[in-house]
Amino acid sequence: MFWSSHIAQKAVQFWRSKDRSEHEVLLLLLGEDSLPEVSEIISQLNAADIPFLGGIFPGVIYGEAHQSQGAIAKALYAPLGVHLIREVADIPQLSRKLEQARPGFISEAKGTAITLVDGLMQGISGLLQEAYDYLGHAYEFLGGGAGSISLEQAPCLFSPEGFFQDAALICLVDQSSKAGIRHGWKKIYGPVVATLAEGNTIHELNWENAFTIYQEVVESDSQQQFDQQAFFDLAKAYPFGMFKEGEEDVVRDPISVDGEGHLVCVGEVPQNSVLHILKGETEALIQAAADATEIALNSPQPAQEILLVDCISRVIFLDKNFQQELSTIQDRVNERQLNLAPEGILSLGEISSHVHGVLTFYNKTIIVGSLHAHP
Repeated sequence: MFWSSHIAQKAVQFWRSKDRSEHEVLLLLLGEDSLPEVSEIISQLNAADIPFLGGIFPGVIYGEAHQSQGAIAKALYAPLGVHLIREVADIPQLSRKLEQARPGFISEAKGTAITLVDGLMQGISGLLQEAYDYLGHAYEFLGGGAGSISLEQAPCLFSPEGFFQDAALICLVDQSSKAGIRHGWKKIYGPVVATLAEGNTIHELNWENAFTIYQEVVESDSQQQFDQQAFFDLAKAYPFGMFKEGEEDVVRDPISVDGEGHLVCVGEVPQNSVLHILKGETEALIQAAADATEIALNSPQPAQEILLVDCISRVIFLDKNFQQELSTIQDRVNERQLNLAPEGILSLGEISSHVHGVLTFYNKTIIVGSLHAHP
């Protein structure tokens, strides 16, 4: 369900419009132009005693439309509720709650952990790995990074406890899921090794200054120069790919270069990672969206809902062609006669554990998730 304005009022009306299970929670995904409404949303939902979680994102998606204002709303059946993670130390406590409650609430089939994180915080991969270690036996993870297209960190996640940055929200939903995960970026250079990297910053490639190597490759391929434009205007078409055996590389998006030639990315790049420099082509990215949709819908259980997590940098790169990506997804859904409008977010990083059971934080990737009732 999509609302363009007056989100708090409509959320309360929506919640009260039907009988709700005591274990339902309200998921609100807001475009960043709706940021001024967050305080009212928290206040009114708390006053109405409505359990909820939500985040601010560069944009939201409803069917074939996307925009930076408004909200996607979903009621989720989550017997174990919503959990705010502000430190890795919070996660074992969450796991103990899960184990205590599982016999009474959770089916033997895997549920889905809807996971929202501050997409610009440090340590995302470590937090997700810790969460997967404790919860991965019972849940598949699906979600994305919140924040602003400005890439300036600020509070971006909200729950009854308040409005937060440097945090994660995990909602444990008693529905199974299947996700298609594709990006379509093509290798043009490498492999190279991140011989010196720390957190989300690459200092050296093959023992040379990272920007020196990157600049030479990108300027040669593009026939453009970094010193004639903003860094990201050129870099947006040339991300890094971290090698992953048997799968597409995991993309890392370089968003800036510092005065020492170190490349700052969205998401961590472990030291000694094997990397390629990738390049985007419109047709390949759109085909990747089609492929991801086919994977997500290829399930014995018919989809009840379709959740999209699509990187904002794909919008920036595809520009006017991004509409074709969304239309391609909707066309594949219509071919299955599902009568569903895919809904979701334009994210700062994408989260899923559906590839070989490994929880990964992606960049420049589209995740198409189908949610099903347990058989």
